[in-house]
Amino acid sequence: MVKFLAFAIWLFCASESFGQIQIAAFKFDSEDFSIVFAEGGISWGEANLMAARFKGELAAVKSKELNDLIFAALKDVPKLWTYKNGELLGVWLGGFQEIGSREPDEGWKWIDGESLNFAFWRKGEPDEKDGAGENRICYAGINGSPSPYWNDYPADEKLPGFVMKLNEPVKADAGADKIIEPFDTVELGGKPAASGGCPPYVYRWTPNYKLSDSSAANPLAYPLKNALYKLTAIPRFGATAFDSAEIKTNAPAVEAANKIKFSLICQDFALKTFSVKNAGLKTLAIDSAIIVGSAKNNFSIETTDGLLVLKPGESRDFS
Repeated sequence: MVKFLAFAIWLFCASESFGQIQIAAFKFDSEDFSIVFAEGGISWGEANLMAARFKGELAAVKSKELNDLIFAALKDVPKLWTYKNGELLGVWLGGFQEIGSREPDEGWKWIDGESLNFAFWRKGEPDEKDGAGENRICYAGINGSPSPYWNDYPADEKLPGFVMKLNEPVKADAGADKIIEPFDTVELGGKPAASGGCPPYVYRWTPNYKLSDSSAANPLAYPLKNALYKLTAIPRFGATAFDSAEIKTNAPAVEAANKIKFSLICQDFALKTFSVKNAGLKTLAIDSAIIVGSAKNNFSIETTDGLLVLKPGESRDFS
């Protein structure tokens, strides 16, 4: 039995091109599928060309699991359904009937050449109604409501959109985990930071901590403490992808008074002012340290970043 991974990421109006808008995208069995709305309607042939332009092909639905996922994305979006001659119809799939095949139920194949080993026809379909040349597959309603069942329909008629499978699934690459010295700068993201689907991509890096640009493919990071940077890559068409990279700083952290490894130069205990100086030979990273001045005088280091970094010989005044 083939195992599959399925999850949906709904991207309402996430991407648009030439009147085609991605309504939703999801991954199924390691492949990306996109539900596309076409402003003004689109024929099967036009949909086939558009899918190729967007680096994909019309979807071949070869299992009930995939059909259920597609319908879940379609059923509550009114713009993906239309009435034609009193019949409620949905979007195109990549199924067609070979020329010269015996009507109405022979010669049906997917665009990749495979026969329909799985089919989900509405009752009475396919029917080649009135000899109208119904030789393509689309979704159809039942009693005026959207349904997951299929209908045969003429290729030159215009429907609200289509379902396509992308040639390559979208992948995000946040780059390798790295260890850096304090004050060093590191470039995040792979080369490229995203691939597959249909570009261009929208990039989102979180957290926005010590980053040159959280929306760039390869931002520069200069963290003063360990940070896990997460990348979200959103394609023009295709499913959103995720990845992360951990950047660690190569500096010892001082967390308690009995572990302090720097010199404290007291200026005035009464006013609680003092200086901290790194008397060692290595850069120190001091996180939430408590400086003990005497039994009755304790001081806390508080910095904007929550971390104090001192190079050898460097000092910092506090009050």
